[in-house]
Order: sequence, then C-alpha cells, then structure tokens
Amino acid sequence: MERTRPFSSRVGRISLALLPVALAGAVLLGGGCDVFNPSAPKPPAETPPAPPSAGDATPPARSETPPLPHYPMGLRRTDLLDWAFAPDRSAMFPEDQRNTVIRDFDTGQRLRLTAEGEACDWSPDSRWILYWNRGWCFVSRDGQTNRRVTASDNTRNSRPKRAGNLPVWHPDGPALVLLDASDRLCLVSVTGDRSRQLATTEQIPIDTKSTSPEFHVGPGGEWLVYMGLNRVGFLRADGTGHRVAVRRLYRCSPPRWSADGQSVAFMADVTNADHRRIRQMWRIDLPTGDLRAVCRADPMRSEGGRYVCAFSPTGRHVAYVADDRDQPRIVLAECDSRRITKIHDQREAESLCFSPDGNRLAYVSDDQQDLVVLDLQEPRGMRLSCPGPFGRTLPTIEGWTADGRTVRLGTDRFTRWEIAADGSVARRVWPDPWEGPVEVTEFQTTRVPLEEENLTTPEKAFAEVPSAGADVEPDLETLPVQVVVEEP
Repeated sequence: MERTRPFSSRVGRISLALLPVALAGAVLLGGGCDVFNPSAPKPPAETPPAPPSAGDATPPARSETPPLPHYPMGLRRTDLLDWAFAPDRSAMFPEDQRNTVIRDFDTGQRLRLTAEGEACDWSPDSRWILYWNRGWCFVSRDGQTNRRVTASDNTRNSRPKRAGNLPVWHPDGPALVLLDASDRLCLVSVTGDRSRQLATTEQIPIDTKSTSPEFHVGPGGEWLVYMGLNRVGFLRADGTGHRVAVRRLYRCSPPRWSADGQSVAFMADVTNADHRRIRQMWRIDLPTGDLRAVCRADPMRSEGGRYVCAFSPTGRHVAYVADDRDQPRIVLAECDSRRITKIHDQREAESLCFSPDGNRLAYVSDDQQDLVVLDLQEPRGMRLSCPGPFGRTLPTIEGWTADGRTVRLGTDRFTRWEIAADGSVARRVWPDPWEGPVEVTEFQTTRVPLEEENLTTPEKAFAEVPSAGADVEPDLETLPVQVVVEEP
C-alpha cells in the first residue's frame, strides 16, 4: 500500500468563503489527473478538502504577487516533508515513526498515541490510521479505539508484512481488504460488526509482496480490480461477479477509473500472432467484462517508467502525451472506434486531466508553469498564466470541481490552488487564502487524424470464477491505547 507522500496529499483546509467550491469538488474524484506508472503502486485517491473552522472566515487577501504561505500550528515547509496528510487535509502524522504523533489542525493540538507501531495510512474518512505492530492494526484518530486485525509472530515463516499491496482501505464503513488469520481474502469493518470473505487464495494466489497481485478499489467501492505479473481479474466488493482474464497480460500498469467506477483503463503487454510482445492500452467494462484494446503504448512518452496519460470520466476517451519532443502533441483516442487524433499547440504537457463532462482537457505546460485548457469540441485553447510562484517544480492537477468551472492544483510547497477555467481568478486555498489575477491567452490548435492502429485483441476476454463470497465471524482484538496531549 502506498503511503501518502507528495504535496497532493499534504494540504489542509480552505477558508469559509470557499466552502461552496469545496462542496462541489467533493463530487468529482474519478476524473482527476492520471499518470500511469507501471512500476509503482497506485496513487492515492483524490479527496475534497475539509470544511473550515470558524477561525478561517477571514476573506482572502488580494494582490498582484502572492505572499509566502503561512502554515498552521507554526509549521514550516521543511516540517511537512516527512508527514502524511489525512485525506480531508485536517491532520497529519509523521511517516516511518513509532508512537504515532498527530497534528490536528482543527483543534490545534498535538496528540501522541502511545500504542506502539509504524503508522502506514489514513482511512478514506480521515478517522482511522492503519499501522503495523506484530500484525495489522488500526487506531482511531482520537485514540479511543485500537484494534488488531491480523497477528504475526515476526518469524521468518510468518505471513509477510505486505502481501502484494494488501491491506487496502475500502470506503465501506470504512473497511479493510486484507488476508485474515485463515488466509481468506476478506473485507473487514473497522467497527468489528461484520466481515465477509471475498475470494480464496486458490482463486487469487497471494504469496509475497513481489509476486502477489495488487488490489485497487474503484470510486464508490463497488468494484475491486487486481493485477499481478500475468494475471488480471476483478470482482464486486461482496465477492460476486468475479472474472479473470483468459489471455495473459504482462506488466500491467495500475488502472485508472472512470468517474462512475464502472470501467478502467490500463497498459499491459500482450503476445501477438508473431509471438512478439507489444504494449497496448486496454479498457475493461466491468459490468459486462468487455476487454478492448484502445491504442498502442509505443508512441507514449515514458520517463522513468511514467506515462503521461488520462482516462475520461465517461470512460470513452484516453488522452496521452506522445513521445515526440521535436513537435509536441497530445493524442486523443476514442476507446470504441479507436479513432486517434493528435493535437498540436507547440507546448510540452504534463498532468493531463479531463473536465467532468469530458469536453475539455487541462494540463500543465512545462514552459512557464502555465495551466492550459483545451476545448475538445473546437480547435482552440486557453493558456492561463498566474502570478505564482508555484515552486521549483511543476504543479500537479488534482482535479476539476463538479461544475467544471475550476481546476484544482497542488504544488511542491504544499499549497493548494484553484484556478477558474475561464481565467477570471486564481486562488490559493491552503494554507492561507489569497486571490490574484490571471493572464489569459487564447490560441488555435492544429489537429491531424491518425489511421486506425493494428491492435491485438483477445478472442475471449474473461472467464467467470465461482463466487466465494460469504459472511464470516468478525475477529478483532481490542488493544490498550493512551493519548497524550503535547505542547504545540
């Protein structure tokens, strides 16, 4: 499981004046920035910022140049480098340390949970912390509840600390998807009132971290997708609808989800008729089990194993940056018709992100750290230049608000920004509010349609797997905990 690390997960609450924008942003999670990384675990899921407290009602400052940010609780930027932010950005804990210390921005308190263990990850609702202490455990943010889910004697023959990327959080309750003490793949509620077996280790072989498949939970939590070295499958969160790929797909990248959680896009190698491996992008429609090859991955830009690519909220389009630095272009592929169009605007692109309706595509230009918004219906675009400075590295698009009017960005300075897609205003929403002007430059794009690619498709995509879903008796061990309030 990936722990929360970069700035996109390390930012805080917004001002009361921006609460409507934050509430609107909570609706859109699946259409955010998609960067494929075949060698790295899935990036953390997007979550909206926390509602502000009464003390944040100060209207945002306005000037031509933003002042340096002032972080809460007297923190400096260097203090945030090794801390993991809660999904709602209201608290954080230090990574890779025992005796977890929580900085709560809502209360301004520093809480030390003296239950020993290495904190690993926040729950989706920011109320629980997963940690390892002779087994997988979780403790509530206020320290009132502390439970162990699985036990380990820490011997060489015991179950490894991580099997694939398990355990992973599920939004139901929340709950954990993990291997229980009986080696059953289960969904375990943190409240301890229910536990359900999803599959057996015969159906989904799970051994060590390097050979086990990695599990990914979709928006809404209805579907789970797992991908191993040569095994791809998916099932519902109750254990039904389990299917596994008949044809072997190798070197699968982490999937990217459509906004409704009903389809995924990913990259994988397949053996063609000439017995050669080719790398393609694939789309799976989860309810029907339809597996479709979308386009070749060969022309995609890859730097250190990272592919700059995005999946549209509707699941109908894929956009990626082609590996052609002499003539930069963005390629738009239609998943059903496989029609491919390249869009030229003479700028390098990073951090692609579709709008909620799929009609616009935003990206960060690495020329001058500008935000660029392309109209996919018309050959035109807008370059939005902000007064900055964002930081030494390019900002990353975190997503659009649900109304499609604003693009959210994060920076390496742990600040969060919201820029109106029409260029009317730029706002810094964390750690302290600020508003400033945006310079808008409109331009025309050149579009060239490409011929349909010769893709390798499987004759039969997936085989059904008998359901192993069944309710099992919850077995959680309650552990003691003591909370110490420390001086800020």
